[in-house]
Amino acid sequence: MKIAKAEFEAMVLEGTARRGEGSWASPLHLVPKKSEGWRRCGDYRALNARTIPGRCPVRHIHDYSHHLQGCNIFSVIDLVKAYTAVNEEDIPKTRLRRAQPLTWTSEFNTAFSKCKEALSKVTLLTHPAPDVPLGLFTDASACHIEAALMQRVDGSWRPLAFFSKKLATAQSQWPAYYRELFAIYSAVQHFCHVLEAQHFTIYTDHKPITYAFLQRRENLPPVQLNQLSFIGRLQQTSSTSAIVKAQKGDMELLDLQTSDNSLKLKKIEVPGSDVTLVYDTSMPRPRPFVPASERRRVFDSLHGLSHPG
Repeated sequence: MKIAKAEFEAMVLEGTARRGEGSWASPLHLVPKKSEGWRRCGDYRALNARTIPGRCPVRHIHDYSHHLQGCNIFSVIDLVKAYTAVNEEDIPKTRLRRAQPLTWTSEFNTAFSKCKEALSKVTLLTHPAPDVPLGLFTDASACHIEAALMQRVDGSWRPLAFFSKKLATAQSQWPAYYRELFAIYSAVQHFCHVLEAQHFTIYTDHKPITYAFLQRRENLPPVQLNQLSFIGRLQQTSSTSAIVKAQKGDMELLDLQTSDNSLKLKKIEVPGSDVTLVYDTSMPRPRPFVPASERRRVFDSLHGLSHPG
């Protein structure tokens, strides 16, 4: 406050400010300058919200350089200080509020307690619920990757676990696409024990990454190709688990197993896993029986491998 008072006293003495009274007042912030002294910043957001904006076109700064041909003497404005001109009748509206203490009331205390409670609930981990949608939210910055495994209960996302990792110096130099993909790969690898054999959706704020499985694989470096392959294998495990669940109690499959037909249905263990599926072995290559509830999803996933569009 002493600094602000000294600054304004100096401005009054030099004629750049004057004392006034009115119904308008705005908060004041003091910011240290890089060289020396303090910069006075008025918070005029409340005033701007009630101001009708002017619709005058502003010339581009580069337009001024078109008239410098033949000039020999140049000068710079704002060598010391510069201020935006204000109309005489608008001066009372720009008055700054000083020496006004903040009185901590019971309303402030209640609002502060509610904010703390809301923040604590956002990060409060919950126990996994059966048969609810799972979401893996990932993000990558220039130096870190982070993820949140969440479940959707009663229309809202609730966290199950969090994951974060600092990037190495070389990794921080990767393009944003590779960093976002690495964040997804690392999160899936970290939560593999939860996501395996589960339906889940990956959420990212990086739009190009949503086309990762549709691009030509030969255009990717080996590291990113291996990451996509790992994520794809986990998705395949999820699809297999869904078919296993759908086969149990499927009336169409039960009817085919008990009726006389040309199919040779047999349970076979899925390679690379410990689950078994019912296959039709009447052809040289066994074909899994896909219940009606899973056929559209299986078709779309296989169709997208060769026809991304």
